Amino acid sequence: SCKLLLSRSRKSNHTCKQTTLVLALPASPSPPSHLHTHNTMSTKTVIEPPSYHNKATKRRMEEIIKEVQADNLGSNWEYTGDDAALVTKKISDEVKGRLRDLGLPRYKYMVQVVLGQKVGEGMQMGCRCLWDTNTDAYATVVHGNDSYFCSVTAFGVYQY
Repeated sequence: SCKLLLSRSRKSNHTCKQTTLVLALPASPSPPSHLHTHNTMSTKTVIEPPSYHNKATKRRMEEIIKEVQADNLGSNWEYTGDDAALVTKKISDEVKGRLRDLGLPRYKYMVQVVLGQKVGEGMQMGCRCLWDTNTDAYATVVHGNDSYFCSVTAFGVYQY
């Protein structure tokens, strides 16, 4: 015979719920040679997806990106190669920090910033990702004037 024990725990409104399943199996006389068993208990932890209010959303991510771009670049900023590297890092760090400040549990953020001078050439960017469409999100905002363009893409990935 086997026994199934189920326990649930909740930490707070801002952390995920965790469910632990414990399956107690009777000890077999001789386990297969390719298995290394130390005891008769097997434990599996299942992490539930975040609630609706604890999910990263494209709308909120776009708002943060727009605010950071406006604070760092404004409408009168002129592109210079010397400033571009510093401004790119600053925008990336600020967007990532503001996304972390949302306090969404178990989310990891990645931010990509492309800052370039407008000289009459075109540019296309693309990306491919494999993720959970129910929990993960991304947002891209392009900002610029006659001197520069700045494309910021942020990814919020839920860690199961």
